[in-house]
Amino acid sequence: MSLDLQYSRWTAALKHAGCPACRIMKGEARRYITTLVREGKSHDEVYTRIQRAWGFCERHAQMLKEIGPAKLGDGMSPARLCAWLLGALSMRLSKAERSTRTPPSPRAQAPRWLRRKALPGEGIAKHLEAKGDCPACEDLSGYERSLLWGLQRFLSPTKGNEMIQHLYQTSDGLCFPHLRLTLEEVEEQPSVDFLLQVQEQALTRLSVNLKEYLRKHDYRYTHEPMSDAEATGYLRAIACFVGER
Repeated sequence: MSLDLQYSRWTAALKHAGCPACRIMKGEARRYITTLVREGKSHDEVYTRIQRAWGFCERHAQMLKEIGPAKLGDGMSPARLCAWLLGALSMRLSKAERSTRTPPSPRAQAPRWLRRKALPGEGIAKHLEAKGDCPACEDLSGYERSLLWGLQRFLSPTKGNEMIQHLYQTSDGLCFPHLRLTLEEVEEQPSVDFLLQVQEQALTRLSVNLKEYLRKHDYRYTHEPMSDAEATGYLRAIACFVGER
């Protein structure tokens, strides 16, 4: 992804509360899944990857449900995909059941004293294991790395962009998962210092919001109005540790 395109994505995301990287990645994931479900059916390799993973991970499957007919035009594309997956699962179940009924040859078995009694469903469970990772997770991970490399480039004191540096300085910083990934991409020590400085400032503000939230729930101070930042502080604290994707 070009730096020009990244610039527009970062400037837009940094004007909102929360982790800007999570905001960008959520939008990109929605675009990716919409395109994959609408157009991927014409590519056998795409369906094979989806089948090997038994569909998508929970997060991206939930996103597919949320996208719904509004973006997909109707429910035909996800219905066709799910019908195909159910057919593949039914075939796998039948094959697993048949194969587990055939006893292994004596030569393939371990010595009797090393064997433990096999549970009746173990063999079938083994056949039903996913053979690949969520295709959305796999493909979006490269985009995510490129995005965070672009951020550290924009924050560079020698090669960076003043607009993004200003927006970032007044932002909520990154969630911890994206902070760690970004630090792995940073090429200059001053950029590391800048990232950590902004993160510490954001954590301090969040900590103040949480303390005020707790204080204003004390019966002695319940008459004091609570700001939006204070009311949502605990939600933003949770997102700080795990992200908002």
